[in-house]
Amino acid sequence: MNCPYCGVAFNMWVKKHPECEKKSNEYSSYVINYIEEKLLSGSFKISELSKKFIEAEKFLTSSEMSGCIQAGAAFAVDKWLEDDVIDNKEFDLYSKYIGEWEKVLTSPVSKVICPEEGKRLMYGQILFYLRSKGLEGARGLPYSCLQPNSQIMISKGEEFIFRSNLLWGGAVLNVKTRYAGHSTGASYQLTNKTRIRHSQHRGRPIQYDQWNKIGFGEIAITNKHFYFLGTSATRDLKERLSSITSVETLDHGLILNTNLKTRPAVMINTSELTESWMVGNILTMAQSL
Repeated sequence: MNCPYCGVAFNMWVKKHPECEKKSNEYSSYVINYIEEKLLSGSFKISELSKKFIEAEKFLTSSEMSGCIQAGAAFAVDKWLEDDVIDNKEFDLYSKYIGEWEKVLTSPVSKVICPEEGKRLMYGQILFYLRSKGLEGARGLPYSCLQPNSQIMISKGEEFIFRSNLLWGGAVLNVKTRYAGHSTGASYQLTNKTRIRHSQHRGRPIQYDQWNKIGFGEIAITNKHFYFLGTSATRDLKERLSSITSVETLDHGLILNTNLKTRPAVMINTSELTESWMVGNILTMAQSL
C-alpha cells in the first residue's frame, strides 16, 4: 500500500507518514476555514481561489477535499441559524456560492453541501417566511413539506402549516395507579352453605407513569392541531394545540406535555435531529400564525 499523499509505499512497520499526516491536517483546517469565511462574506469566487486552496486540492484526496468543503459550509450554516432562520440575504449568499461552483461542476449541491445542511437551509428559510410574512408568504416557497397530507380533513378556520415526510415513532404517557401494602383477615363457617370473611386492607395508592407505544407514522401540523398519521398498523392521533402546555426537546425527538389527565404527554421520535428541530419550531409558533 502506498501513502495517499506522497505515493511512497508503506512497509510492514510503517502505515502512515507523520509529515504527510501533519500536512494533511493543516490543509484540511485551512480549506474548512476558507470556505466558511468566503461563504459568510459572499466573496467566494472560483476564478480567485487562493494559492493554498489550490495546493490543498492537489495534496488531499478527493473525498477529503469534498468533506472539508462540506464541513466549511456546515459551519457557515451554523452561524446563520443561530437565530433559527435563514433570511433573504443569507439565502442569496448561499445561492451565489452554489452559482460559483456551477461554473466548474455539474450538480454541485450534492458535492459541496451535504444533504443535512441542504435541509437546514430549506427549513431555516421556511421559518423566516413564516415569522416575517406569515402563512401566505411561506406558501409561495416551492417545498412539498408545506403542502397538506391527503389524509387530513381540514376543518373550517383551520390552516395547514407543515408536514414531515420522515417516519416517526410515537408513544403516549399514561398515569396508572397501583396499591402498595397488604391485607389481613379471617373467615368463619356459619352453616354448611355459608361462610363469612372479615378482612382489613393496609395499603396506599401509588401513581406511576408508563409510556405506551402507538407505532409509527407521519407528522402534520395546522394552526389548531398536531396530527400523528399512523401507518396501516398504527392508529392516528389528533391533539389540539391549545391542550399542549410545553414542548421538550430530545436528541432525536420531542415530548409534548398536555393539560389532559388521561394523556399528560406525547413523545415522538425520528432519525434526524434537523427534523425534530423543525417540528419543535413549528409547534411553538403554530397557534400564532
